[in-house]
This record gives sequence, C-alpha cells and structure tokens, in this order.
Amino acid sequence: SRFYFSADRIYLKNDSPYDIVKYAAKNGYTSFFIDEIQSSTDWTSSLKSLYDEGIRKVYFSGSSAIGVDKGADLSRRAVIHHLPPASFREFLSIKKGQDYQPLTLKDIIQKKKTLLPKYAPSYESMDEYLRYGGMLFDRGEFDKKVENSVYRLIRSDLASIRAVDGGLESTIFKLFYMIASTPSYEANYAKMASVSSMSKNAMIALLSDLQKAGIINILNPSASGHELARKEPKIYFPVPFSAFFTRQIFQQPPLGRLREEFFVQHAVGCGYVKGAEGRKSPDFSYAGHTFEVGGVGKDNAQGPQYRVIDGILVEGNRIPLFLFGFLSPARTPAGSDAGV
Repeated sequence: SRFYFSADRIYLKNDSPYDIVKYAAKNGYTSFFIDEIQSSTDWTSSLKSLYDEGIRKVYFSGSSAIGVDKGADLSRRAVIHHLPPASFREFLSIKKGQDYQPLTLKDIIQKKKTLLPKYAPSYESMDEYLRYGGMLFDRGEFDKKVENSVYRLIRSDLASIRAVDGGLESTIFKLFYMIASTPSYEANYAKMASVSSMSKNAMIALLSDLQKAGIINILNPSASGHELARKEPKIYFPVPFSAFFTRQIFQQPPLGRLREEFFVQHAVGCGYVKGAEGRKSPDFSYAGHTFEVGGVGKDNAQGPQYRVIDGILVEGNRIPLFLFGFLSPARTPAGSDAGV
C-alpha cells in the first residue's frame, strides 16, 4: 500500500521524513511518496537512514532544483532525475491529446521525407508551444502562474545559495528582459554587469546560479582549451520564458531566438559554433553534426551540414525544425544506478 505526504506542510514542521515514513511503515505501508522534499532540513540523512534500514521504496520530488541538488548526497542510494519543461512531443500529448513516437537524430536526418506525412499535422501547434508551452499552465492564468514561478525561483531557490534583496531582484529582471528581447544573446559579461553595480566576475557567478535554478540555459561554444576560454557563451531560456518576458515589456519575442531555443531545448547537449573572426559558421554542433537554424530564407552560406528551417518543407539538406521536438528525451539521471 502507498503513503503520500508533502514535506512543506506546516503541521509537519516538527517531524522529519524519517519519523513519518517509519511510523507509516509500522502501520503496514510499503511504498512512500514525499513531495517538496527540500523543505525538510534533514531530508538527506532521513533518506540515507531509511535506505540503510531496509526501506527502499521511497520516491521523492522537489520544486527547487537548487534545494534538491544541494542536499542530494545520496551516493549509491538514490537516482536523481531532473524534470525540464515539457518537450514539444510532451506538450502535444498532454495539452492536445496527440501521441507521437519519439525520434532519434538518425530518424530525423535519414527518414525526414517518410516521417513528414505522419508528423506534419503537429506543426500547426508550434507557435502555441513556443509562446505558451513548456510549463503547461492553462492559458487564462498562464502569465500569472509563470510570474509566480519566476518569483519563487528567485526568492526561494536562488535565495537558498545567495542573499537576494530588492536591488539584486531588479538586476535579474533587467537581465531577463535584455536577453529575451535579443535575437541571439551572446553573453557580454562587461555589458551585463553595467546594468548593475556588479563586477564581471560577480555577474558570471550570478548567471551560473540562475542556471542552477533552471531559469536560463548557458550554452558553451564548441571549442576547447584556449579557444574555449576566449569565447563567451550564449544564453537561452527554456520554452516559454522568452515569450513571457517580452510580453511583460509589450514586445514580440524575436523569432530567431524562439527557433534557436526550441532547437537547444530538444537537442540536449548541443554547443554553439563560433568561427574565427570574420568567418561565417553554422549555429550549432550536435552529435557530430553541424546545424544552421532559421526561417525560410536561410541558405547554406554558413556551411552547415543541415539547415534546420521553420515550416514543413523537406529538400536537400533542409530539415523541418519542428521534427526536433520529437527527439527522444535525454533524461539522464544525476546519480548512481541504485534506487530509493
């Protein structure tokens, strides 16, 4: 039998997860589900003790990526999965009731023409996904719920690893608006620091913390050694934050940014390509291939192996962007192969 509780309930503030699960186990329960685990200060030691005492079917979740990662010292005892915003395929399944099989990159490259008839009807939902997907809230309350999520990320998640005051909060939102309204934001740390009283190094540390909180994606260039050190990363949002932030300042999100964020979100682990000064290069490298992402007018001038283009046309090295929304999800657990 199953037992569920949320660790953030006020009436449980004096009880540890260990005590609650042990009590439930004595009363015949065999599987235990704990939500908001990061709200308990001793949750790591509780889970370690439960595991070592033979209670193995414990499943836990937390809304704070930072809170869970900070406490997740459960070597050989737990598998930690990070749940990113919904993919395009997940969005279609949950919000539209349309179920599609996941695809591999090999499928997309080699079978794009034969896949198109089956997958093309989903293209009509692309714009909705880019602007209102990812977080799967109802449209009528969408912006308010996203806003609440952003404030929680800043005031709770981020505040768990650094001091957050009104000045820092204002700086963060200035950065968000600046990034979201720029077609392809290659970090200029000095410029970003200029919107606040921060030093360049302090700005780099802040962006790293925001990535830990899950609100930005920092995409490093595909380079190594000194080349990598001299190239600043690009900054993207998970879908649908760019559309949300630009709506708050009464702007339209740049289509180029939305397309690139769609690709980055689904081609997990890709890097951006930055050629030598004055030389054109493709946008991204992924799984040993180079890709240029863009609209219908995008040509081969940058020299990519594949052009990833908005729309449903397939020809030559052109692949419809929306097909990447069906890539098999990379849900690699951050932990060992043991389980709690």
